[in-house]
Amino acid sequence: MHAPVVLALPPFAYASSRLAGEAALRTDDRVAAATRLRRLNRVLQATVALVGVFVVTDSRLDDAVAAAIPGPTALSTFGALTGTVVIGGLLPALAVHLGTRPAWAAVTGTATDYVATARRYVTFAALFIAPAFFVVGAW
Repeated sequence: MHAPVVLALPPFAYASSRLAGEAALRTDDRVAAATRLRRLNRVLQATVALVGVFVVTDSRLDDAVAAAIPGPTALSTFGALTGTVVIGGLLPALAVHLGTRPAWAAVTGTATDYVATARRYVTFAALFIAPAFFVVGAW
């Protein structure tokens, strides 16, 4: 039951953010458009990440990842946590971020570079999430 939701969440997040980006551009004021776009981006990223983490945690994928990792229980639990955060939270949020890039490029007048955007996003997310993984790993 949850597998279709897990698979459909990143494309749905991307399409939703493209539509939200287009809606944010429906003003002549560039500052207002940028503010709307930034807010929509944050709200959509938080929403899809929370939904994704919940769905992956409630699915069989979480248990399958834990069972597939050999070794101590702590290692398999850490692997399941990593899979939950990456598959459920990071990928859908990245899809939202990439979906709003064309609208952001229209507001700022710059070209859209998806590779550099994804690289920056993953780097920032890794730096943001690393302390939590350190605490869980130490625990």
